[in-house]
Amino acid sequence: MGNMLVWSRKEPGSLEECDSTWGSETEEERTAEDADLEEPCSKHDQNEDKTETPIKPKRSFYAARDLYMYRHGYPRSSKKKPMYTNLHFYMNKITLKPDGIFISEILTEWKGDYDKLEHKHTYIQWLFPLREPGLNWHAEELTAEEIKEFLSTEMATSNYLQVYEIMLDFFGIKLEDRITGKVTRAENWKERFQHLNGSRHNYLRITRILKSLGEFKYEKFQFNLVHLLLREVLVERTLANMAHSALEYFVFTIKKRSDRRRLLRFAQRHYRPPENFIWGPPAKPVIKAPSSPSKRQTSQQERAPSHTAPGAGEGPAGEAHADTAVAMATAPTVEGPSKPPAGHSDSETTGKGEGIVSKDGDRSTEGEAEEKEEVEKKEEKEKKEKEQKEEKEEEEKEAEEEEEEKEAEKEEEKEEKEEEEMKEEKKEKKKEKKKEQKEEKEKKEKEEKEEEKEVEEEEKEEKKEEEEKEKEEEAEAPDSPNHEAQEL
Repeated sequence: MGNMLVWSRKEPGSLEECDSTWGSETEEERTAEDADLEEPCSKHDQNEDKTETPIKPKRSFYAARDLYMYRHGYPRSSKKKPMYTNLHFYMNKITLKPDGIFISEILTEWKGDYDKLEHKHTYIQWLFPLREPGLNWHAEELTAEEIKEFLSTEMATSNYLQVYEIMLDFFGIKLEDRITGKVTRAENWKERFQHLNGSRHNYLRITRILKSLGEFKYEKFQFNLVHLLLREVLVERTLANMAHSALEYFVFTIKKRSDRRRLLRFAQRHYRPPENFIWGPPAKPVIKAPSSPSKRQTSQQERAPSHTAPGAGEGPAGEAHADTAVAMATAPTVEGPSKPPAGHSDSETTGKGEGIVSKDGDRSTEGEAEEKEEVEKKEEKEKKEKEQKEEKEEEEKEAEEEEEEKEAEKEEEKEEKEEEEMKEEKKEKKKEKKKEQKEEKEKKEKEEKEEEKEVEEEEKEEKKEEEEKEKEEEAEAPDSPNHEAQEL
């Protein structure tokens, strides 16, 4: 069943390892990336209550791992030589199996035959080949060599785009531009969208089509198709049942991180309820700034007691209490007990539990808040630097792995080449040996013929001699006419 895969890259073990979409995004990148995806809200966005999904979705590790391996080019080592089966099919040289149908028949007879496209299940693996096995074990997986050859063959690429248009029409979509891959609704979109919204098995076909587009370097086609589907799902609400497949699978067939981010931010703006959107960037910690001294003073003034303690205004004690009241009204406070001014008892300075904080105490509190803020900023900076460092290490690791893969491929190619050369050498030797044997046989046959010829000539000579001898004997015999004539 096609090529056996041998993974040279370590498979990811968690969702975080599978998805690096938000790894190194900056605000500048975000603004630039989203410039062309800002759209006015649809009338459906104004009626959010009817479109909310109360159940929060969950990410699938198996889906994420599958798409991670796809985006990284199926790291593998295959010693099987490419057969170019998919290319030969697209060049109308062979039929798809097991149905025995040529690509020419599909291009001329299948467009608009929605029953056939819906109910047949063996054609999709041939029309949109991948570097992984499918349900039709007759179909061959792609190879990197075959992809290069396919893209350099005009007939194959032209037929591929025609097939893409047939499938888009089946879904209710039209390809407007063969260069950019721009798509729009087809004329019969209502009927086809209604069918597509209720046929979830076609979402698997769309995922395969998107993967195949990526394998054949049609990244713009991928992006435009996913964007249209997200808009129909989240803005127009015509394909509401497709929401999970579009966000969990379709978006992650796109290899370029910035394009995935653009699509996911577009989806996040229109997803309802927004708190259930699980594909967005990780939440950043919020740092609360400490309140300013003026605000704390205002707050303290509002809390200051309005009553006058006994004896206020009478003699030194009254003056001291009045000073204390003024201090309570003007000094900033912090939570917790505070020390009374010198010369005053606790009962005189605190009133009904209201504490007084000195200016030095206030400065100390401000200093602690500022210090805390600095620590949080420092921690945030260190965290960001750590993330950037990890991202850089991951990229370097990926680059090293890719380099190792390339080296391994080169070694394999070298081994294959040497093996081919050895085979050719053996073949040549065998050919030479056969030639020598043939020549020897021909020589032997020639010698045998010459011998036979010599024998025949000798026999002829002997026969001739015998005949001449017989004639001589007859002439010399006494009763022969010649003898009688001689005597007369």
